[in-house]
Amino acid sequence: MPSNRPRATHERKEGRILIVDDDADFALSLLDVLESRGYQVAIAHDVATGKERAEHVNAQVALLDIRLRHASGISLISQLKKINPDILCVMMTAYAAVDNAIAALHEGAYDYLQKPLDMRYLLATLDRCFEKLQLENQKAEAEKERERLLVDLKQRNTRLDNQLDQLRKLNIEVARLQHLLQNTTNSMPSALIVLDTDGRVLLSNPTADTMIDQPESQMQGQSLWQAIPELSRYRDLFEQALHERQVVHRHKEQ
Repeated sequence: MPSNRPRATHERKEGRILIVDDDADFALSLLDVLESRGYQVAIAHDVATGKERAEHVNAQVALLDIRLRHASGISLISQLKKINPDILCVMMTAYAAVDNAIAALHEGAYDYLQKPLDMRYLLATLDRCFEKLQLENQKAEAEKERERLLVDLKQRNTRLDNQLDQLRKLNIEVARLQHLLQNTTNSMPSALIVLDTDGRVLLSNPTADTMIDQPESQMQGQSLWQAIPELSRYRDLFEQALHERQVVHRHKEQ
């Protein structure tokens, strides 16, 4: 009679794993377990093939037997890191030796597992490996974004500095022209009164101040027609000239 219990399911994983072990049966059984959980897995049985497969599949994690026939899996760590500096190497061995563990970690191994493997511990180790890789990738992306923002900020600051420099130069030129205008108007023998479009006094020269017997400081901002009523007879002439100027300006815009 079939069982009514639900079948056990495994969370599908993502990641590329290289197994380098001279025990072909062990490597195949490990491949079956890891592929059943969604990992992409490649197998090699010696150092030379391990290097070739690592480059071909762009392995992210390598499970390395510490003894590979006449070679050492520990020596493979540095060779794999030349192919992919970010690869995480996990050593596997049936020979528990502190010296081997220290040597492997010194060469850059991420972890060290003892055979026969406890699959729960192996899978947990792989989870940690890929979590570490993900965090490092996120950190690298964040660093790239930070660098991009810094470059953008520097470019904006450069543009702002250029604009400020242009503004400073413009202010100097305006001050020069104002000084030139002041000197020119002050030296004119004729009276000069400058008005805005509403008839308010903007400036006057000393000749005008003497004629109307009022200093420029008292008249500035006042309506000329109120400050000096006797000049009101020129108001119609001023407004007519202003009107004609506005008509010409609108004509040019059209």
